Amino acid sequence: DAQESRGLGDVYKRQVFAKHAANGVRFANAGGLYDDTVAESTLALLLAVEHRMKAVDREWNNTQLFKEKQYLFDNKKLAIIGAGGIGKTLIRFLEPFGMEITAVNRSGNPVEGADRTMTLSDDVWASHDYFVLIAPLTEETRHMVNAETIEKMPDSAVVVNVGRGPLVDTQALTQALADGHLRGAGLDVTAVSYTHLRAHETPEHL
Repeated sequence: DAQESRGLGDVYKRQVFAKHAANGVRFANAGGLYDDTVAESTLALLLAVEHRMKAVDREWNNTQLFKEKQYLFDNKKLAIIGAGGIGKTLIRFLEPFGMEITAVNRSGNPVEGADRTMTLSDDVWASHDYFVLIAPLTEETRHMVNAETIEKMPDSAVVVNVGRGPLVDTQALTQALADGHLRGAGLDVTAVSYTHLRAHETPEHL
């Protein structure tokens, strides 16, 4: 699957590093290279969903806009799931909005700038307005947003995925949006193509 082979997991599985390392090839990563750009894109997605930019792009509708529009600074709670370098930068970008931010990581070790840091639990899904997914794709994180976890979220919740497409069960997400169980979703990545989503009558708040 080309969508899933973009990460290092596939490279490790095929032992690419081991084969070239045996011939003296050295490897390095580019940690932090995209922290600013992805964090800014994440903020843009959050604002686009809450300001209903997608919903009113075809015909400007002030009545709809004023009825549905929400603001990040309005005592909102946001969980960053996979709070590494991008998450830390996003926390800095969100500081002017005064949001209550929870950093979620595997260790539970404090993340600078977050109001709290915790490991992933049912309480995370139940107690936040926004969920930003920046986690790597592993067997444990695949479909971390699914019908069961969505059911735990408030009906006003917004899901933003800037990590890996398969972190989200697309069918469960689109169904929840169609049923009105989620307020909206901002997807920088998907497990299926955007054309496929449009063909299946994706809700306007996606």
